[in-house]
Amino acid sequence: MASLKGTQPNSNQERHIADYLTDEFIRVFGLAVPQYYPEEQYLISTVMFARHHLPNQMLSDRILPLVVAPTPPHFAFVLPAVYWPQRLLERWGAERPLLARMRK
Repeated sequence: MASLKGTQPNSNQERHIADYLTDEFIRVFGLAVPQYYPEEQYLISTVMFARHHLPNQMLSDRILPLVVAPTPPHFAFVLPAVYWPQRLLERWGAERPLLARMRK
């Protein structure tokens, strides 16, 4: 899909994705991905990262828990760090005292 950025495909579905990837200010929720794999349906949703919900107040790893609405509008957001399992917090290099401050 990344190859669609900056293009103008003939397919309506692909054009919507190309526009979204090209104009980084467009926000989408539940944008359907063309069905390259007919047995699965994939959707694209914009995710906003609130620093105060991240253990180190910045992205520190490639793995993080998301909350995704299964029904329209299919919003997605990062699960606040106070709810993360200890193992994941450790992977991010965060400690519980930091999280106690986040809850205040």
